[in-house]
Amino acid sequence: MKTLIVLRHAKAVPAGPSGDYQRVLADAGRHAATLIGADFKKHGLKPEVLLVSSAARTQETFRIAAAEAGLGEASIEDDLYLAAAGVLLRRLRKVPPRTKSVLLVGHNPGVAELVQKLADPSESDAAALSKARARFPTAACAVLEVLTPWSELQDGDCALKRYVTPADLGGANEE
Repeated sequence: MKTLIVLRHAKAVPAGPSGDYQRVLADAGRHAATLIGADFKKHGLKPEVLLVSSAARTQETFRIAAAEAGLGEASIEDDLYLAAAGVLLRRLRKVPPRTKSVLLVGHNPGVAELVQKLADPSESDAAALSKARARFPTAACAVLEVLTPWSELQDGDCALKRYVTPADLGGANEE
């Protein structure tokens, strides 16, 4: 079994003079990233390949969650910044074939659309899929079972097994 974990960055401060790319996490975002990292640890999620958008807020989300969960070093990738679902899917197809688990940390709407496209309704947890389709707030995390080789990944080739938000873990509601 292969696992894909898709994580939207945690809540960031509004864009300032340095622009969107340099936005850092707000206090609520740092707290949410800690909760998500603790949830990774609780559920034994230790992905082998760690793909993170190069934006400041995605890197900070990853660093906090990774420290909490005991994860390794990430591949920081410019192409993941504000990437559409199709771009994210093409990147996932390049994952080495023997890889058992991947974490992708990115931005909406791309990450929400990716989860919705990949999740086969007949194979997915109905409640998790319904919740993910309704809302994909900051620091939301989807855990999918990948049913095909990475290189052949297409729409409907995954089963959404779990979907969690910071609010589910006792944190504040995110946007």
